[in-house]
Amino acid sequence: MTKKIIYQALIFILLLTLEACHSSKFVLPAWLENHRQERLSLFKSENKHLVDQRYIILLGNSITEGFPVTKYFANQPVLNRGIVADHTGIEGHGILQRLKISVFDSRPAKVFLMIGINDLADKIFSPRQIAYGVKLIVQKIQAFNPGIKIYLQSTLLTTGKYAHLNPLVITYNHFLEQTAAGLEISYINLHPHFANESGELRSEYSRDGLHLTDAGYETWYYVILPFLSETAKP
Repeated sequence: MTKKIIYQALIFILLLTLEACHSSKFVLPAWLENHRQERLSLFKSENKHLVDQRYIILLGNSITEGFPVTKYFANQPVLNRGIVADHTGIEGHGILQRLKISVFDSRPAKVFLMIGINDLADKIFSPRQIAYGVKLIVQKIQAFNPGIKIYLQSTLLTTGKYAHLNPLVITYNHFLEQTAAGLEISYINLHPHFANESGELRSEYSRDGLHLTDAGYETWYYVILPFLSETAKP
């Protein structure tokens, strides 16, 4: 099986799992935790073989994991550090808990961060609280190395059966933009590039109302492309 087929199978099972879960306290099933550990083991292995240069980190959840790095960043030092079903970590299990492996040990020059849709879907924390979790992520990276250039990306809109999340997404992104301004980092607003006339994710950009198609990734790539060449601090 190719990596793309495996990823699509994981997303299909994830969606079935989320639809079957009616508890406000969602616990990752064993297969998701196994996938998380496999990804972290991959990151550790990659870190051991990094050459003497600095890298661009794509950090996030399944939407980031699905980004075909070899297709769009073939000649650039980009590492995909997305994990299916990942959260900010304010609940104790997410990006906050894996920064060492995913970022600090990866010779980072830049970090493109998108996280929060799973936190919003769980509805355990408010958009403001989730944005505070993102603030903690950024502050940890800045404390590790103030020279790392951080790009905080808006969380993507949804459509179809996930469209009910959009009011939360819009509110959350408002707090993210404030967070970016307060921490003096770049904020990339993806909405103008992905939204249709109804304020939802454009249908050609999503397979299931949440995750991206190849066309969606191509658009995302061209939005962030100008930021790839910006000079990071030494």
